[in-house]
Amino acid sequence: MIGDGSSMAERAVRWNGGAAQFLHLPGNRSAGSAVVFLPGLLATSFCWRHSLPALSALGACYAPDFPGLGGSDAVARLGGIAGLASWARGFAAALRLGPVTVVASSWGGAAALRWALDAPQEIRALVLAAPANPFFHPVWRQRVLLRSAWLAGPALRRMPDRWHAQGLGAMFADPRRLTPEAAAGYRRPLRRPGLGRILAGYVAGWRAEMAAMAARLADLRAPTLLIWGAQDRIVPIASAQPLQAALRNAELLALPDAGHAPFEEQPEAFNAAVIRFLRSRA
Repeated sequence: MIGDGSSMAERAVRWNGGAAQFLHLPGNRSAGSAVVFLPGLLATSFCWRHSLPALSALGACYAPDFPGLGGSDAVARLGGIAGLASWARGFAAALRLGPVTVVASSWGGAAALRWALDAPQEIRALVLAAPANPFFHPVWRQRVLLRSAWLAGPALRRMPDRWHAQGLGAMFADPRRLTPEAAAGYRRPLRRPGLGRILAGYVAGWRAEMAAMAARLADLRAPTLLIWGAQDRIVPIASAQPLQAALRNAELLALPDAGHAPFEEQPEAFNAAVIRFLRSRA
């Protein structure tokens, strides 16, 4: 691993979007722009615990919990992907980070794309791990979750731990790589009261948002690295090539023995790829 996680701290910042809790590593102050990490749907900064120490070699690292999860305040009427992007912009502005590099996963990747489209001057580069995107077609179980978020939230809160672990295992190419520590860490946000309302805010209007995003992707200029697990069963790699083709400045890397969370399943390979890409674009 590159870097040292011993100085990682849990902090909070407040602005008109409420209070946001985040993990922070000062990193190499002379290396370049700050790096902001955005998690996937119903995940928290916990998912970046293997990446922050390594990527702090590139600059100061900030990994917030999305609103309503972890230690961050919920936001009334969040407004879907656009709302998440606006919230992330507010977070970076409150910390006066200037133009940033964004590393994001899944639903957070869709928010990162929207951020880069809405405010290109605020983004230096994007690293997107299997981002939700306009070329991704959810299977029926995912459509039920997206359409019935108010009901899905309470169901997720009541789900037995072993069922949740089985669901998490589907995110891995090899479910045996899911450790008890990881299962507990990803389970923790689902205990949050009001989870149905929180989830509904994340996914509100997602179909229309994806359609609108598809029409704008060619306008995105930020250097972008798309990282996919070749065995991703959540956002399959079939959507990766059309997404790359729609972007003007994107590279695609497929990790052959990884699923939907390569930063969790293959952190060394994931971190090395991110470092190579960002250093080549410095």
